[in-house]
Amino acid sequence: MATIHILGAGTPTPTPDRFGSSFALEIDGDLIMIDCGPSATHKLVKAGLWPTKIDYLFFTHHHFDHDIDYPCFLLCRWDQSIGNENILKVFGPNLTEKITKGILDESIGLFAHDWKARVSHPLSQKIHVNRGGTLPRKPPQVEAIDIGPGPVFKASNWSVNSAPAKHVQPYLDS
Repeated sequence: MATIHILGAGTPTPTPDRFGSSFALEIDGDLIMIDCGPSATHKLVKAGLWPTKIDYLFFTHHHFDHDIDYPCFLLCRWDQSIGNENILKVFGPNLTEKITKGILDESIGLFAHDWKARVSHPLSQKIHVNRGGTLPRKPPQVEAIDIGPGPVFKASNWSVNSAPAKHVQPYLDS
């Protein structure tokens, strides 16, 4: 049986009840995330789900109300990991690979300074070991894939297919 958690649904306009887009699906032991809008990581934890348990993230398109929390999610998932989790697989339209590299890449990533410090600092290493991790601590590992129309991913009991959607063309092709 599948369970859907609506973490965020709405528009880019923040309201007390709705803001941004993000969903988590539980299907036969797999935890899948769709979109990563504002505060998605916090909302995920409020729903009783842990970022380290997410193995798949799918982006519908790259507007900020669908992906602004992606850096937070990536870094929280990595920071809370103990090193035995599956590598996160991220699928999305054009720019998914570029955005991921822009966040985590060792030489140009906007947050490389942070994860490098957490890999190397003795206190961070101690926290990692106390959490159950082993040293040396690995840097964040993410497999990001730009996708087009057609089959995207197939698991044993679920699959994802992509279709084009007209959404603010020609300014954003996602």
